[in-house]
Amino acid sequence: VNVYDIPESDTKSKGFTLSQKCRIKGKIISVFKRTDITDKGNFIFVTKNGICKISSSTVYGFKNSVLALVLKMDDRLVDVKYSEKNEDILIYTKKGYGSRFNSNEISPSARLTMGVIGINMGPKDEVQGMCLIPEGTKGIAIFTQKGYGKCCELVDFESTSRRGKVLILSQLIADDEIIEVIPYNERKEFVIIKNTEILELSTDDMVVCSRNHYGKKLIPVRRGETIIRIVTK
Repeated sequence: VNVYDIPESDTKSKGFTLSQKCRIKGKIISVFKRTDITDKGNFIFVTKNGICKISSSTVYGFKNSVLALVLKMDDRLVDVKYSEKNEDILIYTKKGYGSRFNSNEISPSARLTMGVIGINMGPKDEVQGMCLIPEGTKGIAIFTQKGYGKCCELVDFESTSRRGKVLILSQLIADDEIIEVIPYNERKEFVIIKNTEILELSTDDMVVCSRNHYGKKLIPVRRGETIIRIVTK
């Protein structure tokens, strides 16, 4: 989809239906800039049940809709990343747990495959997403659906093997869940996208604390509001 094909609108508009410009089946999980994708890269997929898969970008066409991976009936895709390096992957769950391992532990596979287990989870937990840990990363910023956030030093999250030790990323208050985990090197600015407004904050506004800490209330979340996404500025 060309950006110039999407009409400009204000923050109160419902927006543009992408299916008018391209064939979309199912829910959109991730969006990439086409010029950033090369034949040297891989797409990394993770599902709700902790299945992780890596496939070369060359097996996916960009003109037609194609099946990206095979899913079990009780599973669904939750996140997709693109990488051209062997980087550590941090898979995190809604209940505040995570597992970190290097991407070279998963062999690239064809489109019509399921993938392998990336993380073992407790009962009634599910994967919320994943982040890639570039070389030089000093810490990770963790955000929750109820507006809490904190920064943790990367050394607190040791890299293990796939299906290895699962660590707690953050303590959570009742009925809260992890919504986003973002790596950072130096000072980083974030854009918080809610269903009612867009806010900004940076790592300067956040406390640095341990894995077992709740963090600090950073984002006002009133009744009926939902944090949809948090991205880097």
